[in-house]
Amino acid sequence: RYVVACEEAKEALIEQGVDPDKVKILGIPISLKFLSTYPKEQISDEFNFIKDLDSILIMGGGLGIGPLKVIAKKLDSLPCNFQTIVVCGRNKGLYKWFIKRKHEFKKPIFIFSYTDDMHKIMDFSDMIITKAGGVTISEALAKELCIIVTNPIPGQEERNVEYLSRRKAIVKSDNLERVAKIVNDFLQDKEKLHSLKGKAKENSFIDSSLKIVDLIAELTD
Repeated sequence: RYVVACEEAKEALIEQGVDPDKVKILGIPISLKFLSTYPKEQISDEFNFIKDLDSILIMGGGLGIGPLKVIAKKLDSLPCNFQTIVVCGRNKGLYKWFIKRKHEFKKPIFIFSYTDDMHKIMDFSDMIITKAGGVTISEALAKELCIIVTNPIPGQEERNVEYLSRRKAIVKSDNLERVAKIVNDFLQDKEKLHSLKGKAKENSFIDSSLKIVDLIAELTD
């Protein structure tokens, strides 16, 4: 069997001679933690977030790759009010840089290294700025986030962005000045923000892991 994340991937396999009955569109498997939803009040109490303030999540996957420093600085200069949540992953140098300069940011900023609580942080966030890794994007779609991606790596990440851009479930910008403008526009136009979050929901596979396990159990029974 072949498990894919979209109809286009299935069609590509069929063109290569794969039996259509052997291709299942089940999505990219993500942690079962993403099946649960937590109230914002509970998450704000746990992490000291500001409950009634819009939240922008910035991350670069598990390795903390990308221009997170520049993005955070540009967002901090915007006139609107929000809080920034930065997840540095396993990039210890990046984490230390943010911790050292935390006092320089005018807006509330919360800094994490690698964390097992991404499902809760995404539940709390309104928007995410990230690289276009398949797992991170799948998690963000499952949590119905407004997704902005920057500088996708050539190959699979680019194809992820192309597909979701056509589905209007993601916004891409390699211009970091424009990233800040996009964030500002979304915060000023909540209808536009909620429209993108709705598209994320339409393109998500929350229970992909369970469905894949069911398929394996069926084949080995």
